[in-house]
Amino acid sequence: MQSRIVKASGLDIDRHVLLLNESFRQSAWAAQIGTTLTREFYIWKYFSPAGEAVISSVLIEGEIVSSVSALPTLFQTPSGVKKGWQIGDIATLPPARRKGLYRSCLNALVESLGDDMLVCFPNDRSKAAIEERGFRFATDVRTFVRPLNPFAPGPTEPRPESSSGAFERHISTARSDRYSFFRNRDHLEWRYRKNPACRYDVIPADQGYSVLRSFRLFGTAVSIVMEVGAASDPAFCDLIRKSECSATGNRSRANFIMTSSSLPPGLHRRYLMLPQLLLPKRQALFVRTPGAGPSLAKWDVQIGDWDGL
Repeated sequence: MQSRIVKASGLDIDRHVLLLNESFRQSAWAAQIGTTLTREFYIWKYFSPAGEAVISSVLIEGEIVSSVSALPTLFQTPSGVKKGWQIGDIATLPPARRKGLYRSCLNALVESLGDDMLVCFPNDRSKAAIEERGFRFATDVRTFVRPLNPFAPGPTEPRPESSSGAFERHISTARSDRYSFFRNRDHLEWRYRKNPACRYDVIPADQGYSVLRSFRLFGTAVSIVMEVGAASDPAFCDLIRKSECSATGNRSRANFIMTSSSLPPGLHRRYLMLPQLLLPKRQALFVRTPGAGPSLAKWDVQIGDWDGL
């Protein structure tokens, strides 16, 4: 079946959002996902500082039944900043599944993007088709947790910032020998302050920043560090402690960190790494390099690098 490819400016946003709502209605995470399944959210998401999204979809009798999106993304590489794409929003209506429609959308989208670098964080259902298109496993995003006392005294630190200018302290922490998602002030302001569906606390410091989100996990208040930009390991540890202080003030019972990198030694006794078997989804980055050839590149990734939360 023929797939149609359009830029976000040519997309029927309302029908696209309807597809996503119908596709994810039965998900175990439907309550959490539902806050993002709005017209406002996708207008924000599909028009980022990096450019305009491209969407591949299949229509049957005028109804969108399957779709895959590519979000323009900037990557920090050993040879400089390069533009590529992040594959996401993979959705097919339940009655139309197992008919090859997702693969049709993905194949057409990958072909249209040429030799640009592509990345994806697939789930178990979408991973096979991603690998068939030349994506290779790059790194796992590991989950670390520290229990908190929600009845501890409130924080004595200043309240986290949420206003414009909070990322003026942004410090580039990209390693020269690694690949990572590129960050600058414009990207961080768009990603966190302008997000219409989620609220984030920005914790500034002289040597960096961290971003915290509070939410409920199976009815329990928890917090997660979306990302940390720190000039050194001691600065990283200091920002994590500040995030714990803020999380306690929000009455969170646990603070999570999700990153592909090892935690600095100063946090080894404070955080426990959770086994993958205990997690609802394996958070893994898959990468398709130009020409779909093998890559030995090392990646640094944090949960804030995609809209998983």
